[in-house]
Amino acid sequence: RAETVVYTVQGWRQKLGGALWNPNLLVPVKDALMDWNDERLIVETRIILGEKGSTTELLVMPKNAFDLIAEEEKANDSLGFVV
Repeated sequence: RAETVVYTVQGWRQKLGGALWNPNLLVPVKDALMDWNDERLIVETRIILGEKGSTTELLVMPKNAFDLIAEEEKANDSLGFVV
């Protein structure tokens, strides 16, 4: 989750008349500064109406940031207690 970045995009919708930006959406990200050219997962959105007009802040993470990590099996002693 260390690769979390917030991008600000113009408008509240993905395209004119399209759907609003929503969490849990995979989006293509091309960012030369971060050397990224892949899909990222939107984990949070913030819709803003301010001096710059309507904008949306998109908090994105790598799409595998929420993958479960397998735990290694723990050995039991002769009585069945985990050691």
